[in-house]
Amino acid sequence: MTQALGTCSGSGLDTPSDRLRVVRGSPLPPPDRLRAVTRKPSPPDRRRAATGLLLPAAALLLSGCSALSPHVIDTPYPAADGTNSEVTDPATGATVQLRDFLLVGSAKGKPAVLLGDLVNEGDKPVTLSLSVLDDSGQAVATGQVVAQPGVLTKVGPGGVKLDVAAAPAAAGATARLRAFTAASGGATLTLPVLGAEGSYASITPAG
Repeated sequence: MTQALGTCSGSGLDTPSDRLRVVRGSPLPPPDRLRAVTRKPSPPDRRRAATGLLLPAAALLLSGCSALSPHVIDTPYPAADGTNSEVTDPATGATVQLRDFLLVGSAKGKPAVLLGDLVNEGDKPVTLSLSVLDDSGQAVATGQVVAQPGVLTKVGPGGVKLDVAAAPAAAGATARLRAFTAASGGATLTLPVLGAEGSYASITPAG
């Protein structure tokens, strides 16, 4: 046994791996196979493996976000109950925005109140005429509002009040409003007619 551990030239045990097989008592795989079995993944291999795991996880995360996000643009809706439009005054060059205009009343032929906001985008005051029209296009109520530049001008309670003695339509229907200046043809809006309830319960038409 002691002689087997020495260098045995001419006996076929000339290499360290040959001697190792004799000492252990059982054959080992050749050195090239041993290195193939025991070689650890190099850093690039580990990075590729980690990347392969992260990509499916990122795809799942993105698909989950898409499923949970609401489709805001798919179904647009008005931000308020009323109707919007605009009128440009040729005399001053100013554009007046009409926002959220509607009529509050209970029944056709009964008193109603016009509500809305005006925004003058110019730098000079604009006098705007507002006429509520009946089914034939005749004015049943007309008033004038001066829209000052850079401020919100309210039409209705808390602002310039325009009462309609006889509403041209009942709650749940629509009415028409003509907005114009002395120098412009103006615009015609279709307004919803709402009952004095809910958000409008405090509005009391004169009559």
